[in-house]
Amino acid sequence: VREDQQVLGYLLSTLSKEVLVTVTTVTTSLALWTTLAGMFSSQSMSRVNNIRTTLINAQKGNQTVAAYFASLRGLADELAAAGKAIQDDELISYIIH
Repeated sequence: VREDQQVLGYLLSTLSKEVLVTVTTVTTSLALWTTLAGMFSSQSMSRVNNIRTTLINAQKGNQTVAAYFASLRGLADELAAAGKAIQDDELISYIIH
């Protein structure tokens, strides 16, 4: 219980004031984490959809091949960070379309 309160205190100390006011009644670190996940999951899904749309519509234009590849690799890395990683063969299909 003591360790949980320490973790809870640490997590609360990292939140912005805008978020903090929405979680003032939370009493455990698990409850806080669950609440935060619920609050931000819809934003995360929206971001994932935006990244996928960017990948689908990506065009090399006047970029170098290296810059084009790096930008698509960055988008793939963002998807992975959001828990929606794509396989290399899928990334390749975006690159060559």
